Amino acid sequence: MISICRNALILHCHLPWLRHAESLHSQEEDWWLDVLTDSLLPLLEMLHRLRDEKVPFKLNLVISPTVLAMMRDPLLQKRAEAHLERNLHLALTEIERRTDPEKRPLLQWYADHYHRLHHYYQQRWQGDLVAALADLRDSGQLEIPASAATHAILPLFLKSPTVLHSQIKIGCDYYQECFGQAPELFWLPDCAYSPALDPYLQANGIRHILLDEHALSYSKQIPDAGIYHPTQSPTGMQISYRDVRSSRELLKLEAGLLHDTRYRQAYKMSGEETPVNGLQIHLDAKQHNRGGALKIQRMDSEQAYDPALGKKAAQQHAQQFLKARSQQATQLKAQGIQTPCILSIYEAELFGHWRFEGIPFLEETLRLFAQQNQLELSSVSQLSPPPSASITPVNTVHPIPCSWGEGDYFENWLSQENAWIYPHLLRRAEQLQRTLSALQQNIDGLPDQLADHRSRCVSQMTRELLLAQSSDWAAYMRQADTRPYATQRFEKHLENFDLLASLYSSNEQANTRQLLTIQKQNPIFPQLDWQAFTTTSNF
Repeated sequence: MISICRNALILHCHLPWLRHAESLHSQEEDWWLDVLTDSLLPLLEMLHRLRDEKVPFKLNLVISPTVLAMMRDPLLQKRAEAHLERNLHLALTEIERRTDPEKRPLLQWYADHYHRLHHYYQQRWQGDLVAALADLRDSGQLEIPASAATHAILPLFLKSPTVLHSQIKIGCDYYQECFGQAPELFWLPDCAYSPALDPYLQANGIRHILLDEHALSYSKQIPDAGIYHPTQSPTGMQISYRDVRSSRELLKLEAGLLHDTRYRQAYKMSGEETPVNGLQIHLDAKQHNRGGALKIQRMDSEQAYDPALGKKAAQQHAQQFLKARSQQATQLKAQGIQTPCILSIYEAELFGHWRFEGIPFLEETLRLFAQQNQLELSSVSQLSPPPSASITPVNTVHPIPCSWGEGDYFENWLSQENAWIYPHLLRRAEQLQRTLSALQQNIDGLPDQLADHRSRCVSQMTRELLLAQSSDWAAYMRQADTRPYATQRFEKHLENFDLLASLYSSNEQANTRQLLTIQKQNPIFPQLDWQAFTTTSNF
């Protein structure tokens, strides 16, 4: 039986490289630890539990290489474990301190919650969340696309074939290192697309990409099925399209997920009234309350949060979501679209980090899909219509350049606040390409120690340039509160690049010490080949 509708639920998880080894605590690194604790760990625990219960489901998770690298970094793994232990300790401290019967059950629930997450992280997965992801991927419940190495907005680097090729190739190589298989499905950062990217993607084995719906709806030709069947570009690249209707539904207040008085308040924390000595391990040297304190109140209320009531609300909103998808499927079929394919894309942080009840909402959604036969959860790779004489073959179209950013184009990363960064990036890309080319020609004639030193310098120059190319810095420069950090990070990576270029010539002891210091600062992609920043003559 052909299902009425195939629905691909896609969670998108990206953060920049947030590793500050020089500090015991940093606000930016705590952001990563909170996302890990609030969203990624509960998500993985829930998905593994559903699989253990033999609930049939399929989910798609876009997880950027920088997030994968933070998951695998030994220092950040230790800090993640300590973060969980601090939250557990705080819950236990609050249980001992408080006498009001209204909040003690909630605090006990928190203690049980963090104890369970700590058990999964440390005992079941030994801190290796990439292995936990790979396990779900290999058993067929989870599809994970590859993505660009550091989330660069690729169409903004069309002047540099080497940047494009290296961002795509290093991202694909790291995906294979993590999951043991070369990818064919690719997530373009922020769905930023230009037809000129197709050859670079195809040269790295990519056969299928995801775009925002206006890449097709604004183009000159729109197939009868619109965005609800995959198309292909003139080069043969298969394209699936985000459905804005379902993707934005959870962001509307009337949908419930963002605003329900049974949900947890995002700001009121238990630690605000706790004596400083009770929160000592949650304070930095300046005595500022760090992230991870326990939220204790219901939204728009002074009442204590009730996890059971919040879960019930999430389950009800999941039923509303499924009903809306069923109605949408019926409407599409009435329009003559056979086996429509709906891509619903959401930020992973919405589930757990931004909205605490997001994980029970998603769990109930997956369970409800499994209990009916009109809608079918699908991986993106399975969205092509099944062979049938009644189904139109894949259409060839010319999608337009676009993104899912502000204005549907690239102004979010190319404005008066951030356009100044691109000449710096392109100039250093040319410099690195010249340096690498010279080393390739001369390395066989160099003494072994000098050859090793220069190849390590080139590898780290590549890492620093990749990190400087991250789209996050340009985006954050547009906001007054995040501009200082974004500018500091961007300039620091360029400063490291320039210092490494000055260290390149000689392997004297002072130079090797400085090289090692920079390597320890940013050890992203530790297996990166020193020749990674290259391209082929085909581009």
